[in-house]
Parts: sequence; C-alpha cells; structure tokens
Amino acid sequence: MITLSIATESDRRWANDQVCAYHYLRRPVDVRCSVLTYVVLLDGDRVGCLMYGRPESTACYSGELTYGSPDDVLSGRAQFSRWELLNLARVWRDPVVQRGGDRYVHSAASQAIALSMKRVVYDYLTRYHPINLAQPWQIRRIISYCDTRHHTGTIYRATGFSLARTNERGIQTWVRAARSLRTHEQQQIEKLSDQSVRSRRYRALQQSSVIQQMSMAL
Repeated sequence: MITLSIATESDRRWANDQVCAYHYLRRPVDVRCSVLTYVVLLDGDRVGCLMYGRPESTACYSGELTYGSPDDVLSGRAQFSRWELLNLARVWRDPVVQRGGDRYVHSAASQAIALSMKRVVYDYLTRYHPINLAQPWQIRRIISYCDTRHHTGTIYRATGFSLARTNERGIQTWVRAARSLRTHEQQQIEKLSDQSVRSRRYRALQQSSVIQQMSMAL
C-alpha cells in the first residue's frame, strides 16, 4: 500500500538525488520556494517523492487562474494572493512501481498525489507559518506545471486538476482547489504563527514600514 511521510533531512537529500538523476528537469526545486517534500513509501520502502513549494512566479494576470499581491486581489486584478497558492513542483516515482516494474502499483503517482492533497494544506503551513494573519494566508489552490514536450497532463486529469493556461513555450498550468482547513488545524497554525520568531520579526518590519509611510505622508 502506498503511504506518505514528510521527508527527514536524510529523505530530503535522497529525494533531491532522485530528482536530479531521473526527473526530466534534472534539478531540485529552488530552496527560495520554501519546499516541503513527501517521501512515497511502499511497505516502508522509498519508491518516490513529491515536492511542494511556493510558485517561482509571484504574479500571473492571464488565463483561468490569476494571482498576485494582496493589493491585486483588493483591486480585482487577481483572484488570489500568491500566498494562497502552492505549487506541486516535482513528482517522481521509481520505475519499480511503474508498469513493468517488479513491484508495480496501478496509478501509484495518482494515489500519492491524492494522499498529499489531504495533508499538504496543513502540513505546509505548520512547517512554514503565515506571517500576516490579517491578509489571505490559507492555501486555496494547488497548481502544477506541465511541459508538453515531455508530458501530456494525464496525471493531472486523473487527480482532479483542470487546465488553467498554456503559454507560448507550451508550458501548461494546471490547477485544483485545495481543501479547507478544519477548525482545529486553523487554530493550531494561527498559534504557531503568533509564537514564531520569524513571523514576529516580519510583522514588526511591516508595521515599521507602515508607520514610516504614514509619517512621510503627514
């Protein structure tokens, strides 16, 4: 049976090694995207990985999914704040569980993605706490990119994604609604954010910037 676990440091190194060696992009996700890695397990053995992170692009104003800054949302320029999106940036599965492999699992990748969708909205925000709870911070949409030179998007259709746009280079953006946080999950994340040294530091900087702007306007 396919299961998932959040990667330990050792798992993370293993997953990056597999992605660099075998994923068609041949590189890990940029650490600036604040990556959360899941290890895909079969009877306790590592047979794949999923990597989630913030989109590298901070804004998109075309297609079926638009996002940008909180001000873009207020003005109607974008549907979502970029903080409401997560990117499923890497999906890799060992050939051993693919068709023809010694431990073939039907739809292993789809199973793993479906399991991660149930968890990632909470797991991610407990790892990377929201900074400003006064602005949109809950994850509303999961996106993923598909290079049509290598893939046809079958795995996204199978896991409930819909096509949002295709750019001039043939890169497709697929999107799926994320589940809502349960009450106790939201309360836990809010508590973690309030206690986080990092979040407190950024909130203080934001407040200082606002005060400075108000002083300059007087």
